[in-house]
Amino acid sequence: MKHNYDFSQSIKSPYFKKLQKPVTIELKEEVVNYFSQLAEETGISY
Repeated sequence: MKHNYDFSQSIKSPYFKKLQKPVTIELKEEVVNYFSQLAEETGISY
């Protein structure tokens, strides 16, 4: 394996956007609050 790789000439995959699908789910308020609080405690954006 190389220590460094040069990706400056790389191109994005044209299929990448097709791999993503928006999904909607319903969560209980307690679940949302739990993850919101966990994100605040760890400093990760919610």
